[in-house]
Amino acid sequence: MLTILPQQAHPASNASLPPLVSIIIPCYNSAEFIAEAIESALAQTYPRVEILVIDDGSTDGSADIIARYPVRSFHTSRAHVSAARNFGIRESLGQYVLFLDSDDRLLPNAVSAGVNAISMRPDCCMTAGGHNLIAENGDLLRTRTKPLHTRDAYARLLKHNFIECTSSVLFRRSAIIDAGGFDIDLHVSEDYDIYLRMARQCSMCLHSEVITEYRIHGSNISHKSAMMLVTTLKVLHRQHRYAFTSLKRSLCYLYGTWFWRRKYGRQLTRELVTNRQAMQKGNPDPWRILLREYPVGVLIALASRLLPFAAATALLNKVSGVKYTAPTTGSIS
Repeated sequence: MLTILPQQAHPASNASLPPLVSIIIPCYNSAEFIAEAIESALAQTYPRVEILVIDDGSTDGSADIIARYPVRSFHTSRAHVSAARNFGIRESLGQYVLFLDSDDRLLPNAVSAGVNAISMRPDCCMTAGGHNLIAENGDLLRTRTKPLHTRDAYARLLKHNFIECTSSVLFRRSAIIDAGGFDIDLHVSEDYDIYLRMARQCSMCLHSEVITEYRIHGSNISHKSAMMLVTTLKVLHRQHRYAFTSLKRSLCYLYGTWFWRRKYGRQLTRELVTNRQAMQKGNPDPWRILLREYPVGVLIALASRLLPFAAATALLNKVSGVKYTAPTTGSIS
């Protein structure tokens, strides 16, 4: 069930001032990275920014780090990222909102680029730019940019989540409230869900500036392949009755179903091949999920346990595209 958000009282507007932008940072046990996230928000070149940090029940000292900075901080009991973001929306005062994950960083131009883009398109409810992928230590890995021409962003999103990085998006606060906020029942793919719901109702505009940095490390939620496979397909399947209103959108929906099954099916296959303890606590049986959604992965995973190393590696690379590096001798285990 979606949490419907009430309209927050706003201070009297001043036409001579640029719109206020609220940067909302949910945080859970992020002591290693939260300082970098907050400092990147404080370093924005845009002149009117408020920063809200929602400490979602951290137990690792994150609260002490947050207290060092001039931000609006809140401590809530553990409720996961969707609820923390919704809490931030309720408390925010900005005309626009931007969500920054506590392990990521904004580039100094992030807010100004978003406001410039969306102010030229009053019909748009959100705008998105490019992002860098960075290593755990902050080193640049590669850059991803957005397609600039998307006459039907909803159809494109049915195919795959081309936005990818939540902090690359600037939302109109009123539009995200009208959409009902983030679905608190989703612990992954909640961003994809709200993109689809909003893009179905209003326009999206994209710009070419690279504005944020997404950090890749071992704790990224996207590494939980069984959960990502099940939930992402669930999010997409919610769009079934809306997608099958035109041939183009129907084809995009069918492609998206295939795309997500292959993407996370391959990723789950990799986990099962390289780690016999790949079943994650609290998740359904990954073998059952793989059998239902990506059955070729079950065959690959089982075969890799029986074949010599060289043959198993060749099978993985040829059939599923799963890249695997292992010791030079022995079988995959």
